[in-house]
Amino acid sequence: MEKIDVAPSFIQKGASMADWQVFSCLNAFDSWPLLPDSCDQLESSSFRFWIEKCHSVSDGATISKFAFVWWFIWFTRNKVIFNEEGFSSRKVCFMISIFFAQWLKTAAQEDGDSGIPVPRPLVNSIAVRTGINSVWIPPIGNFYKLNFDGSKDSTGNSALGFVIRDSKGEVLLAGAKSLGPHISIVQAEAWALSEGIKGAISLDISHLVVEGDNLAVINSMKNVWRIPWEISNIISDVGVDVRFFVECQFRHCFREANQAVDFMANKAHHHQSLLYWFSPYCMNFSLIIRKDVLG
Repeated sequence: MEKIDVAPSFIQKGASMADWQVFSCLNAFDSWPLLPDSCDQLESSSFRFWIEKCHSVSDGATISKFAFVWWFIWFTRNKVIFNEEGFSSRKVCFMISIFFAQWLKTAAQEDGDSGIPVPRPLVNSIAVRTGINSVWIPPIGNFYKLNFDGSKDSTGNSALGFVIRDSKGEVLLAGAKSLGPHISIVQAEAWALSEGIKGAISLDISHLVVEGDNLAVINSMKNVWRIPWEISNIISDVGVDVRFFVECQFRHCFREANQAVDFMANKAHHHQSLLYWFSPYCMNFSLIIRKDVLG
């Protein structure tokens, strides 16, 4: 069974050959709209330029269908990369058709019309996350806590950050480093974990709790998920390093509980080499730390 190859993908350089096959298949079986003829000349253009071109020659209903196709191509691309699954163009078309039909049916039942969904205020759809995963909680006993995070700026450059704190919430070590372009966010997160672990070892810590908001990295370390191939070497190295600890626990947290390392990761874009920060810290970082301590 052929696998969908979206390199270059829509997100990078427009539509690949497999992407065009999905659109052609949908058009042949379900009369879905084809991409504008001029789009085949935009292979090297940015996604933003590409989508603006589609908007200029297509109506809203057509753009909505394009969005469904793009989302499923992205979804199946991740399945191919991370789960090593295979998808033919016809299988992807079938998935899109079934999902779109169900979506229209559900919209019609909710709105009482012909199936065209009615926009609703976004404020009612925003879920407020609560619970222990949404706030930073100090470690207990003789444990220390390492939080890590990765970041990408508007130019596509990646960076990492980590913070190590004790049971009182006091920062023992904070680190940050720019990783440059061509590094994915999951790679940046894995590198942040690796550097944070090395930092904890340098502090002679024996009991450590590790928290991050990237499930792929956390569950890879817990052997819950299959390790993504692009971070397999990093995860293997971290697996060796954690043997230095008497006990090391890995936990997932929401971004709301990871604000301190998010600050460090964004700060890291200005530093090409790995830098360690010690007290006293800048006002903004200190306020985040105090807020975490207060819950």
